[in-house]
Amino acid sequence: MNVEKIFKKFAERLGKEFDSSSKWLNLCEEAISEIKIQIKDNSDTKENEDRLNTAAAALAFYKYALCNYREIYAPPIATFSNEDLTEKKVAISVAKTAWENARLNIIDILKDAGFVFRGVKQYL
Repeated sequence: MNVEKIFKKFAERLGKEFDSSSKWLNLCEEAISEIKIQIKDNSDTKENEDRLNTAAAALAFYKYALCNYREIYAPPIATFSNEDLTEKKVAISVAKTAWENARLNIIDILKDAGFVFRGVKQYL
């Protein structure tokens, strides 16, 4: 994965221009790390680089939305308004959907993180 390409895609999603010294570059680096640990061992990352870059940019975009709209969960009482809350929830929802769709696009090369083996209690 290429952090410069990911950062460019991330900035495009926001409709902004950032330089490489931006404080948001670390979100792209974190997204790369998160996705790398989920990739199957036998997957060809070079062949799938474009899809992985797009997914990492979408994940960084989602993290950006969470960072910028975190006050949804603990809004200051003096500045709380229903319109602000709705707008922020929509922004996070859009970013989350973008990440989920991008993740679906690379699901074939990711480890299955959704499977959980749990025991079944038996009642006598």
